[in-house]
Amino acid sequence: MRPERFSRRASALSILLILGAVLVVIKGFHQLAITSLSIIGALEGIVLLRTFLRPTVVCSDEMRMIHDAPFGMLFVDKKNVIQLCNDACSLMLGLEKQQILGNTVCDLCSVLKIALDEFEESAEGSIRERVIRNIELEFIHPQTKNAQILLVHLTRVSDHRTDQHLGYNIYFEDVTARTLWERHTLQNEKRLHVAEMAATAAHEIRNPLTTVRGFLQIQQKRHPATNGNRDLYKIMIEELDRVNTLITEYMTYARSPVHSDFVVINMRSLILDALCSSRAESSKPAIDVVCDSLDTSYVQGNPEDLKQVILHLLQNARDASPLGQPIEVRGMQCENVYRVEIIDHGEGISDLSFSHMFDPFFTTKKTGSGLGLSLSKNIVNLHAGTLTACRDENGTHFIMELPLTPCEA
Repeated sequence: MRPERFSRRASALSILLILGAVLVVIKGFHQLAITSLSIIGALEGIVLLRTFLRPTVVCSDEMRMIHDAPFGMLFVDKKNVIQLCNDACSLMLGLEKQQILGNTVCDLCSVLKIALDEFEESAEGSIRERVIRNIELEFIHPQTKNAQILLVHLTRVSDHRTDQHLGYNIYFEDVTARTLWERHTLQNEKRLHVAEMAATAAHEIRNPLTTVRGFLQIQQKRHPATNGNRDLYKIMIEELDRVNTLITEYMTYARSPVHSDFVVINMRSLILDALCSSRAESSKPAIDVVCDSLDTSYVQGNPEDLKQVILHLLQNARDASPLGQPIEVRGMQCENVYRVEIIDHGEGISDLSFSHMFDPFFTTKKTGSGLGLSLSKNIVNLHAGTLTACRDENGTHFIMELPLTPCEA
């Protein structure tokens, strides 16, 4: 029953009781009339009592509109406790309503792995400016474990009479598909810029570096390092080699393999060759590479490009592995594909970084170019294969799969 109807019943009961009391006082009034009024008043009191004890259910049109809205909505009070959550919110976040309501925003951000400092800054801005629009927040969906993106708007809720802050509303929509398309377009634009830069770097930078390196080698022979002194020429040559490697990555990233260069490749031999090269180039010789299982199978492709992919994955595994922890390398035939697995036992990569690890120019290393994994994935894709990764508390696991081809192809 609505509050106004409850109030009218209470008023009617009060009038009946007062009238009954007055009639009792007046002598000579007919007893039947008094009895009738008393019965009516008692019945009205019973109805009123039942109404009072019955749970009040609020089901307004406004609440139905909120719960049926196609966008997510939360109301957060001034203590940062979530008091309202609609159906779209529960669906987008992959959580039941009881997992959301009554919890703080900090708890929700922790479950969804949202950067809390970024959200708190936006919330404080909404309190000051009343409305904050178009904030992109990335979170990890609890059910699919995939990174998804929300476009969030925050509005301040206050008492209209006193302007006292009561909390804020959060409205959001899932823009994952649109954002991924925008990122894909941006990646293609980056590839074009890299191609232009690589064409210039091939002659304008690489040739002078080769000349400088040659003169440094001559000086290194003329002035060898004495006991206790650092070989500065060696350090300079190593830095030039690092720059040369970076230029090579840019050039390779801009170049697409030509299918006419494809040959039949013995994958066991290719992996062993890459392991030998990796050991020679490694700056962490104390890290062992365990290679217990290598099947002999054949794929079709460019051997230099595929070797470069394996070298990239081995180098990443070495960089992530602490001293004393081995790297596992496996090569096996699985139905119609050849699978190469490279497993490290490092600290792993964070959830949000994991979703971007194959993006060009994305890196968590201080000296990385951010092209190694992106380049590797492009090469494997052009060989009609797949390059994926998974991780847990024990490290990161890279898997490359390439379609098999007959030996005599």
